Amino acid sequence: MTDFRYAAYGPKGEEFHGTLSAASPAEAEKRIAAMGLVAYSLSRGGVFRAGAFRFGEPAFFGRGIPRGAVAAWTADLAALLEASVPLHDALRTTATAVDGRALREAVDGVAAAVSDGKSLADALAGAGDAFGPEYVSVARAGEAAGGLGTAMRELADLVERRERFRANVASALIYPGILVATGLASTATVVGLLAPAIEPVFADAHRPMPLGLRFAVAVTDNWREGAALAGAVATLSLSLVLSARSDPPLRAKLDGWKLRTPFAGPLIAKLEAAKFARTAGSLVSAGVPALQALSLARDLLGNAAMAAEVHAAVERTRDGEPIARAFARVRSFPPFLGRMLAIGEDARRLGPTMTRAAGVLERQAADATERALAILTPALTIVIAAMVGGLIFLTMTSILDLNDLATR
Repeated sequence: MTDFRYAAYGPKGEEFHGTLSAASPAEAEKRIAAMGLVAYSLSRGGVFRAGAFRFGEPAFFGRGIPRGAVAAWTADLAALLEASVPLHDALRTTATAVDGRALREAVDGVAAAVSDGKSLADALAGAGDAFGPEYVSVARAGEAAGGLGTAMRELADLVERRERFRANVASALIYPGILVATGLASTATVVGLLAPAIEPVFADAHRPMPLGLRFAVAVTDNWREGAALAGAVATLSLSLVLSARSDPPLRAKLDGWKLRTPFAGPLIAKLEAAKFARTAGSLVSAGVPALQALSLARDLLGNAAMAAEVHAAVERTRDGEPIARAFARVRSFPPFLGRMLAIGEDARRLGPTMTRAAGVLERQAADATERALAILTPALTIVIAAMVGGLIFLTMTSILDLNDLATR
């Protein structure tokens, strides 16, 4: 028997969390259903990791499966399901076009499990770490609402947008990376070769070296201590990150600090709010009840501080408060999203309105990132030119001083 942690909805939309023992995920699902609940998240022998889908990190899948391959397979599956192709046939058809051995094996396993009578969500959960709990939760919600094709389309779009964003940022950082590498190589040449070669001449002439070159020689002479200090700082930083992941209060504090940083804070808020709005809007449009859609979208947030605020808003909504009023107190959300929630709720078009708001926020985040990257390249060029130019100036000044010594 294995312990499973579950989260489920009751007949009136109330949320339940608990633990039970079962021989398999399918049996755990049956026991939850026997209690009159609809499970939307199930994890084996552990605690739920809310917000595993973070900017810049793998989230929905493991085993080294590329994001693009998962997005492509999910989009193909969604297209067939939206065309009313039976799930088993859709899985078998898409498995033949999958890129990558790891993902193909995972899809074949899912297809075999569905053929044995399991739901798609249970089959995905049984694929090990190939599909993460958030991926499974969205699929489970789509199955429960009868909108599996729409739910899979949302997953495909979500993974594809994240991959495209990562690819754009990585491409834009290539040239700045080359600048940094060139600057570091030039600095290392001056510090490690030229400065030590000039030092004995000044010592023989009983003349002090320029301050900049003395600093370069000191760095060369004490590089082991510097490397040890850098290693200690890196170890301490890594320990802090690992501690934050296992300590929810500490993680919430660090994530709250991220939201308050000058540039990264608003960017993170827009990306997280867009992810929340698009997921909730797509699920509502697929027929998932609004409260369940908001709860599921909350679980996909990667920022713990924002997730805590959204959780409080969902609880206020569950207590009967209007959605727009409850979410108006989520201070980490951009005000624009609150206004769009009010408009959608008043017009009884919450799903399409949230989806449209997500598109606006995504464009704003992309524009802000492009502007920042456009500024980064010339800024790095100026900094590296000043650093390398300063060292060269000091070196040339020292050489001229040596000429003065030789002519005397």
